[in-house]
Amino acid sequence: MLKKEIITLIGNDGSGKTYQAKKIFEEMKKNKIPAKVIHFDHFFLKIPKFAASNKYLTSQGEEDQSIRLFKTLKGNKIFQLVFPIIAYIDFLFFYIFKIIFVSEKIVILDRYFYDKLIKFYDLNICNQKIFNLLLSIAPVPNLTLYLNLSPKVGFKRKEEMTVSILSRRKKLYDKLVKDFGFIVINADKKKDKVFLEIIEKLKYVK
Repeated sequence: MLKKEIITLIGNDGSGKTYQAKKIFEEMKKNKIPAKVIHFDHFFLKIPKFAASNKYLTSQGEEDQSIRLFKTLKGNKIFQLVFPIIAYIDFLFFYIFKIIFVSEKIVILDRYFYDKLIKFYDLNICNQKIFNLLLSIAPVPNLTLYLNLSPKVGFKRKEEMTVSILSRRKKLYDKLVKDFGFIVINADKKKDKVFLEIIEKLKYVK
């Protein structure tokens, strides 16, 4: 099996991960570089959408039983321990069967486990120790591009979020980037300018 070159795009909601992943793929295709773009998701774990998006924080769906159950469980010490570990096992299945086993040598990931873990921690369904542990053992991609988006710009792009939520998560991303040395891309700019900055960082694209 050929060794994979894995490129990931991470960042807050609204930073343009999906758009830029597709643009990178198109550029590589134009240069006849075999690549595949994959939207990072869960393998078998079915996490309610509100758990990933924070939409449960709004008044909409307040009577939904699953939402009430989740709000009850979050902050529970056992849940904080078990849930992220199950999510990590699920991630490993996705990583092996959806990423490693693809035929293309270069894989472009729209989102990564880091994004999920930051949301889990911010939602108080993952404690600090488990957060740090899973960060330390998760497979590190060959190249990680952090689309650094200011909270105010992010709110304008994704109004279902709030500036405070985006600010909290940005601090977590900033620390992650500092600890792992990921490449930082200014995502406040227009999409085409962000893409040009990304291309400069990719050794595969001439």
